[in-house]
Amino acid sequence: MKNLQIISLSIILLFCFSLSIKAQPAKSTWLTTSAGLSSTWIINQNAYGNPELDYGTKFGLLANIGLSHFIDNEYGFSTGLGFGNLGQSYQGEQKGATATRKVSFNYIQVPILGMKQLCDPRHPCWLTFGPQLMFLTSASQKYSREDGEALPNPQYLMEGKKDVSDWYKPFDIMLNLGFTNIYSMRTADNFRMMVSYQAALGLLDINASAYQIPNASDIYKSSHNFYLGVQVGLMFNP
Repeated sequence: MKNLQIISLSIILLFCFSLSIKAQPAKSTWLTTSAGLSSTWIINQNAYGNPELDYGTKFGLLANIGLSHFIDNEYGFSTGLGFGNLGQSYQGEQKGATATRKVSFNYIQVPILGMKQLCDPRHPCWLTFGPQLMFLTSASQKYSREDGEALPNPQYLMEGKKDVSDWYKPFDIMLNLGFTNIYSMRTADNFRMMVSYQAALGLLDINASAYQIPNASDIYKSSHNFYLGVQVGLMFNP
């Protein structure tokens, strides 16, 4: 947690004191397109009553087209339509055998974010905050395991890759927090480059009701999407 706080503070300072930034005009609307990479997680593992595995690292792609409107030099809002690849990787010992499990989600994302400038207009650092609507388009699970003791519920952890879209709810709401800088482009005043760091936490349990199965200790904990990501993009003022 301490390392995460240091990284977050470093990001804010980098944005606030960068000298190559130019403020966008107030009362203006910009079309945006961006893409990037995220580190994705599922908070509270659902192993369907089987022994849980250690958490592993999983990365996913992010992409978005949108619209940003700056009301003045302090406030604005943005929305759009995007794609996000989320999920979690697991690996480790399970009932006397080495096992790996990878859960992957594809979501259509609709952010509805407010914007607040944190630094002075010459070196703007924009805070973005608000809900992000998530529509699940597909979910898959890839599982492999060496020979070992029998699992309590092996029907949920089958070898190979399986479509598990019906195991998860089709909709989620994530709370999105981001820091964005906007850089001038020397070639044209109506183009900008933007770099955005984002963190998002799912507010809803992603497991479908039929798959909300207690763990090996007979306790069920709701599972939630989470990601940390960075996106780079372009803005155009028509």
